[in-house]
Amino acid sequence: MFEISDLAADQIKLSEQQLDDKDLSLRISARITEDKKISYKMGFDEFYDIDTKLEINGIKVVFDADSENLIKGMLIDYRELDGEKQIVFLNPNDPSGNNKDEE
Repeated sequence: MFEISDLAADQIKLSEQQLDDKDLSLRISARITEDKKISYKMGFDEFYDIDTKLEINGIKVVFDADSENLIKGMLIDYRELDGEKQIVFLNPNDPSGNNKDEE
């Protein structure tokens, strides 16, 4: 489906340790914006019957059907951008040709 790099997984796991509710999963949401880019949202959330649930690199991940085609083949990574380390979405499906974004 998509990948989460080891560095990104380590950062996500650090955030996950701060949660009170250990049953939450990492929700990934992707939508096409008016300017034809893919906008991402990422956070911990509950699993709903309409969601797809996977485990990727030790992370419980959920996403909805509207996001599924937009995130296929994507890589979630942790990189330095503009002097700051951050989670980035590297996505070959981005119709704008811009294959990186951060939340």
